[in-house]
Amino acid sequence: MFLIREQHLQERLEDFQQRCISESSMRTSAQEQCRELLSSLARSENHREALEAALDEARHCQHETNTELVAEKSRHAATHSELEKLYSENRTLWNLVDDLTSVPGGDGKQVSTVQELHNDNQEQKAIICKQTDEIETLRATNAAMKERCGGCNGCQDVTDIEDDSEDAVF
Repeated sequence: MFLIREQHLQERLEDFQQRCISESSMRTSAQEQCRELLSSLARSENHREALEAALDEARHCQHETNTELVAEKSRHAATHSELEKLYSENRTLWNLVDDLTSVPGGDGKQVSTVQELHNDNQEQKAIICKQTDEIETLRATNAAMKERCGGCNGCQDVTDIEDDSEDAVF
């Protein structure tokens, strides 16, 4: 009987030791998980702080952008108002120009209206531009002829076209 009891106690002791080993292993595993969770929590806290800082910066940028947008809208409205005034003045002036009629001059000639003078000026500018282009073409042709002949006697009659562009007034 004593032997049975001892054997029974021995089995209980072995079971208890196995449970202790198993619980120790589980405790070690739980401690490792706890360390990993604490590390993950610390990383999450760092990420949260970084995201919070980025969010604050984004809010600040948005506030600045909104402030600039309000200022730009105000400037745009002022510019638009000024533009409308200028358009109105321009329409008034053109209506005045359109209403002007020719007045006979002293020697029976008609005096030109402002609109006619403006149109004549535009035509003269176009003619001057066309003639300037033709002069440039002639200069280029003249230079090419001189270069091609290389100083032969046949090109002695080719004269230089003087640059009188400083006399042109637009």
